[in-house]
Amino acid sequence: MPSEKIGSIKATTITKVLPANGLNPRFEVSAPNGSGSLAGENVQMMATYSSEVREDEGAAFKGVVYFQTAAPSLASLNGTAVVYNSDVD
Repeated sequence: MPSEKIGSIKATTITKVLPANGLNPRFEVSAPNGSGSLAGENVQMMATYSSEVREDEGAAFKGVVYFQTAAPSLASLNGTAVVYNSDVD
């Protein structure tokens, strides 16, 4: 099945340094006020995650999420696997 871009969200983040795991620095990142669009609808987002930086990795996060929502405007995303790319500067 061909892929298509379903949206984009931008957010300002707040970073908190956590105790290192050996030599690997760790961080907690909060994005309390993101906004953008998904499936043609305006959306707001908030997120908190932690990460560990390894020697062989850069500052980009990639992954897959599966949507499940009761919002009728985003129902077309239910059960859809969505690949995301989050660049950190």
